[in-house]
Parts: sequence; C-alpha cells; structure tokens
Amino acid sequence: MKKLSTLLFALIVSILLPSNILASEENTTDPDAAIKEILDLRVNNEMESYAKRVIDERYTKEEEKTSEYLDGSLNGDPLVSYEVIEKNIVNSKKVVYTVRMDYESGFVYENKVNLETFKGEWYIKILAKHLEDNVDFKVVKKSKEVKQLIEKENTEKQSYDEYEIGIMSGILLKSFYGSFDYSIDTSNFYISGSSLILGINEQTLDSGTNMWYRLYKDTLDGWLKAAEKRVYNNVTSSQNYRTSFTANVSGQTKVFLRIDGDGYTRGGIYY
Repeated sequence: MKKLSTLLFALIVSILLPSNILASEENTTDPDAAIKEILDLRVNNEMESYAKRVIDERYTKEEEKTSEYLDGSLNGDPLVSYEVIEKNIVNSKKVVYTVRMDYESGFVYENKVNLETFKGEWYIKILAKHLEDNVDFKVVKKSKEVKQLIEKENTEKQSYDEYEIGIMSGILLKSFYGSFDYSIDTSNFYISGSSLILGINEQTLDSGTNMWYRLYKDTLDGWLKAAEKRVYNNVTSSQNYRTSFTANVSGQTKVFLRIDGDGYTRGGIYY
C-alpha cells in the first residue's frame, strides 16, 4: 500500500510539474497594458528603463544597446505622444500594434510595433531592417524644420540646372566611392543639422538612367530614411555636381548613406 501511494504521488507530481513550469512562462501582464507601460517610459524619457524592455536586433551586446539609447543620439527628436490605432494578435506570445508616433519636431508617422514575450514578460522587438521596408509604414507629417527648409529651397530656386550646379560645398562629413551592381552602403557617421549638400565628383552608369542616394538615420524605432536624391545620367569631374540634401533630423544623429544603382560613383556629404 505504501509503495502504491508513493507511485501515485510520483505520477501526480510528474503530471503537475510541467504545467507549473509552463504556467511560470505564461504572461503575467496584459499586452495592451504592456505596450502602454513601455511607450510611456520613452515619452517620459526614462531611457534606461525603456532599454530594458526592448529587444533590439541591431545590437549584439546589451551594453552597446543601452549606451546608445542613453547617449541621446537615437533620441535627438523625442517622442512626445503616441496613439495605438490597431491591434493584431498573432499568437499567445506575439501581438503587433499599429502605432502613430508624434515627435517634438512635428514629425509624425505610423508604424507596426512588435510586442513579444520572453521568460513571461512582454518586450518591444525591433528588427534589424529599415522601417520603410514595412509596407504599412506611413509618414503622416514631416518635421517643421524640414518643411521650412524645403519651402526656402523652392522659393530661392531659379532653375534646376543653375541651382544644382551652383551650390558650393563646405565641410566634408563623409566621402564615398565604389563600383556596384545593386547598392552600396557607407559606414556610419554623425550629422548635427538638416542642411546638407550631396556632392558627386563622378558617376558612371553601367545600366539604367540614374542612381539613388538615400540617407538613413538611426532611431529608437529602427533605421529610418532621412533624405533621398536621384541623380540622372553620367557625371564627370569637370561638372562638379552639387545639390541640396535636406535631412529629416534633429540634433546629433547617427546616419549612413545607401547608394542604389548599377555602376561607379565617387563623392561626399557636406555641410
């Protein structure tokens, strides 16, 4: 009888133990409450606490992520408010929200925010890709500074050719050169203002009619396109091609330049 009781006890424990373990892995917080709690930390500029609630695939080391979140370069344009527009429950461990983000500069966009669980707690998960790669990403309003600069450029512009060739470049921020079939990226560098100049010393097309020059900025939500310019046809060194390159940034910002096309290019980004 004693042996039977022991066997029954062992059987009960073997049945209950896995369910207890699984129960400990279950989410203890409602996802709607979690997304509000995490985004509120960011609005309130509690960046160290916010960093602990984010899984960011752009970083391989937690210390590097926390350092970047705290140094201010990723949060040069603070989030002042947000609105959850839509909720899509993927499964018990993943919920995707559509969120409208309103920034201090006046910049507003809508984006998907992934909320996933890890060890029973909800985290925002940021993928290591450009925000614009998401088909649901939508710019609602450009920043006030960028709109003012664009309006100023349009007012001062006499003619396309005269304006593009007439700009004199100043301080070199980043040089670039290379041959490529599809695209090429520069290494990261920092800018501190919106008014930039794109200078092309040479552009040789192997196919197509143009190359795209796109500047991406590092933000708390991922890599976001800050400026773009399309340059047509071949460019020779004697032409000294220069054009305005207004970037949607505020304060010191980490960026990189991506060039899309087929051929060879050489030039730089200037203040």
